[in-house]
Amino acid sequence: MGWWGFGIIESDNAMDWESDFEERAGIDPDWESTGERRRQGLQVSLPKLLEMVSAINYGEDQSVRMDKAMGYQVLASMLMEAGCAFSEDVRQQLLAGAADDGEYRMGVCTPQQVHERLASLEYSEAEIVSALQAHAGKRIRGRTEAIGGLLQQLRDYPITGGVSMPTPRKGLLETIATASY
Repeated sequence: MGWWGFGIIESDNAMDWESDFEERAGIDPDWESTGERRRQGLQVSLPKLLEMVSAINYGEDQSVRMDKAMGYQVLASMLMEAGCAFSEDVRQQLLAGAADDGEYRMGVCTPQQVHERLASLEYSEAEIVSALQAHAGKRIRGRTEAIGGLLQQLRDYPITGGVSMPTPRKGLLETIATASY
């Protein structure tokens, strides 16, 4: 299925991360999708959940880098939605990890910056043109907006917890139901 939207949890990979975090935290998503037990499960398991994401070593593989950033994005979204408390150090780790997304990093650049960066890496002119077309496309713009919104929400989130701040989310079936053919 892949992606059905540009939001933080609007792809198969993001939903896999969410499911893996729930499993690691001992949360039954059918019975504990909201509420105190979910908050407690995430909060108690937070060190393990952060280690799960931070242990990924991507080297030069950009697809693994994107997946790691997505893990931080999904975890931040889940923690804020559940109203979890966490430290300022955790907030900074989530912010840095969530922002280390290739699409987001490209989206916040000007076309000139993208061109200069790729030229400095000795990309061919055809590759640069292709990247600039992607830069101007809906996906990069949509993902940049969604990730930027998550980062701002995370900066504004009261780390003492107790406040649920869900990130916008549109499900696959909802997307299909509202699609125009």
